[in-house]
Amino acid sequence: MVLTPSRKSSQALVTERRFTENEDEHILVVEGTARVLYGDKTFDATAGTMISLARGIPHAWGNPTDTPIRLMITARPGGVEEVLRLIATGGDQLDLPALANKYAVRRIGPPLLGTESQGTGIPSK
Repeated sequence: MVLTPSRKSSQALVTERRFTENEDEHILVVEGTARVLYGDKTFDATAGTMISLARGIPHAWGNPTDTPIRLMITARPGGVEEVLRLIATGGDQLDLPALANKYAVRRIGPPLLGTESQGTGIPSK
């Protein structure tokens, strides 16, 4: 799955601090720089960087720059990436708490980059 978020865009993608119960997520930064929170560490990942986010470990990601980024995201064993696809294409009509329950995503904090961008994280129940 390739997403093209930009902090200045109305389609900005910034996740809330969360963890998945069932899948490990893997992100390849194809273009630009992504800011990633993983456990108690926050770092910037540039193009060509591969990040693995283990299930059960708090994590979040977003675009800290004005330049669009492209990410390829996959999950193992799979399924939770469908939430991102639905958020990217579904607009404001989605029932995010229902999606969180269906895909075992647990919100544990605010968006990584604050409130200046639209979040794509999953709200708590």
